[in-house]
Amino acid sequence: IGTIQDITQTYELQNQLRLLEACISQADDVVIITDVRAKTDGGPRIVYVNDIFTAKTGYSKEFAMGKTMDILYGPSTQESAIDKINKGLISKKSIRVEMVNYSADKSEFWIDLNMSPIQDGNGNVTHWLCLQRDISDQKTTLDALTEKEFSVVKAVASNSEITLKEIADKLHISEHTLRNHLASIYEKLGLRSRLELYIFCSKFLKN
Repeated sequence: IGTIQDITQTYELQNQLRLLEACISQADDVVIITDVRAKTDGGPRIVYVNDIFTAKTGYSKEFAMGKTMDILYGPSTQESAIDKINKGLISKKSIRVEMVNYSADKSEFWIDLNMSPIQDGNGNVTHWLCLQRDISDQKTTLDALTEKEFSVVKAVASNSEITLKEIADKLHISEHTLRNHLASIYEKLGLRSRLELYIFCSKFLKN
């Protein structure tokens, strides 16, 4: 009976793992799983990537295996972002950062990176789950804003609970001028309301 139970549990676990891999492989975002080897030991090293990783970066799965995510870094990759990642790896805490990555042909693209520690049954961190969402389009759109419009966007994002009149006072402009700025911002960002602007900023703008 014990043997049959072991076989049944193993079969169920294999099915769960196959289902999990199928879900990950079809995700819209890049999925990378690494081990927890320390940077000083040449880690963390990649042990899994999904198909989107290959499509987005141009690196094959075979090439990526055993490498570190440093293969995605380049001249414009922010040192502050790398430093934040390294501190998270040491503390074994979740990390979220926006940064520039590079594909195999050295093309730049912006990502929103979420790294989460994976624990075993005893609470020990065994791997890192890294989800990378391409936000290049959003970054390009934000670049289209004027300096004044960008300041308006940040003010609106930071003051979601107050009126436009109060925001205008904070910016030392009239409410009419603020509304004109917002109309231009909505058009450039493809938004329709202050609520949509706030949601946009919560995803793509770091205060």
